Amino acid sequence: MPKTWLYQVRIHVTSELAQSLRENADTEIAMEIDKIASHFNTRTICIFDAFNDYCLEAEKNGPEFYPLYQWTKETLADPEKKKKHLCSFAFYLGEEQVYEKSTASGLKNALSKINSMGNIKEIKLVDSNPENNPQPNT
Repeated sequence: MPKTWLYQVRIHVTSELAQSLRENADTEIAMEIDKIASHFNTRTICIFDAFNDYCLEAEKNGPEFYPLYQWTKETLADPEKKKKHLCSFAFYLGEEQVYEKSTASGLKNALSKINSMGNIKEIKLVDSNPENNPQPNT
C-alpha cells in the first residue's frame, strides 16, 4: 500500500504583514488570513517563533533529546535567516503541523485568491515526504 503523505501550507509575507500577523493586528489582509485559517480550522504560526519555542523547550528538557536543536539555535542567531523566518508563517491544524492534502490544497487556494495586493510573497504546499524535504545535518 503506498504511503500517504501529509501536508502543510506555508507563506512568506512582507515585513509589514508579518508584524500584523505576529501582533494579531486588525489590518485588512491579516484579518482575511485569520478568517481563512479559521475556516479551515487552522492557525498561523510564525516560523521564527516556532523555532524559538523549540529551542526553549529543548533547553528546558535537555538539548541532547532534540536532534535539530543546534541547527535551530544557529538559524535563530543568523541575522539574515532571522529576517527571513520572521516573515515566514506555517498553518497548523490545532497542534498538528501537517494534515490531509484536501485541507492543505483548499487553504492554499483560498490564500491565493486574497493576494491581490502582493502582501503574500509566496504560498507553498510542503509535503511530509523526506525525499522532497531534506533535513539539515545534525
